[in-house]
Amino acid sequence: MRKLSILFLAVFIVAAAIFSGCTPSTSSSSSSYVMKANISGSSPMNGSICLAAEVASSLGISGSTVTGGIAGPPQINLSIGTWSGTTGTFPLTNVTSATEGNFGQYISTTGVMAKVSSSGNLVITSVTSTQIKGTFSFTCTDGTVVSAGSFTAQRP
Repeated sequence: MRKLSILFLAVFIVAAAIFSGCTPSTSSSSSSYVMKANISGSSPMNGSICLAAEVASSLGISGSTVTGGIAGPPQINLSIGTWSGTTGTFPLTNVTSATEGNFGQYISTTGVMAKVSSSGNLVITSVTSTQIKGTFSFTCTDGTVVSAGSFTAQRP
């Protein structure tokens, strides 16, 4: 659990560094690093920023919306406990019972506890030195369904 917390801390530090050094672009209103998904009982999640971070052999991918230059909910976090840097399908389970630490999280609003996956899959379809692309879907322990997810994550 501590390793996973460190991984997501690293993702957020990278995000903060990127946002603090950026000014809004006047030439384009969209980023090429995005995350999208359908959320049961909610509006679709259309994250305007998506970052990947590697800590040791773990991979964390975080997608969120940006308001006023600040990243925040809704947000989806994906984690692979042991990643070799390749494409493939990775089962997402509940972090408390996962042997490899693979899981998904959905955070709907600020101050709300993250909903954690009980089952699902993360499929990494492309890996380059600058980005990671893929798809995902998972069901949370409370029954929330995150479906038709896709992302293009920036690798800092």
